[in-house]
Amino acid sequence: MQAGREIKFRGKAITENGIECLPKWVYGSLIVADNGDCFITQWKRTVGTGYQSTTYQVIPETVGQSIGLRDKNDKDVYEGDITADCVEGSSIRGYVVRQKGAFFLETGQKWAPYLHVIATKHNEISDWEVIGNIYENPELLSAA
Repeated sequence: MQAGREIKFRGKAITENGIECLPKWVYGSLIVADNGDCFITQWKRTVGTGYQSTTYQVIPETVGQSIGLRDKNDKDVYEGDITADCVEGSSIRGYVVRQKGAFFLETGQKWAPYLHVIATKHNEISDWEVIGNIYENPELLSAA
């Protein structure tokens, strides 16, 4: 069976295969335990038909799903990413959120609190740039 599209997650790791590690971003398949602990597993093909996995425990608040699109620098866009674009001379910044099964850009603007990230007639996602994320660079939201 082949999946129709890749569903990827990222999170900030605190352990690697059960051993404490320096915090780092990891990408792969998400597993959520009954107690709320979150894990991301990466699979690598080995010689022949085998696979090798590495499992990371991640900070639950940092887990985000890929929205399936790339920014103008060909970088995957994830929930929690801070993006920027200039629309008709004014800079718009916001962060990616998932609401009711779709991904939006939370701008905090009264006139447009949510802008659809996927595409509009005048703003393709390829015009946007990921400039950080809400976990490591929250100050970027107030710099707009």
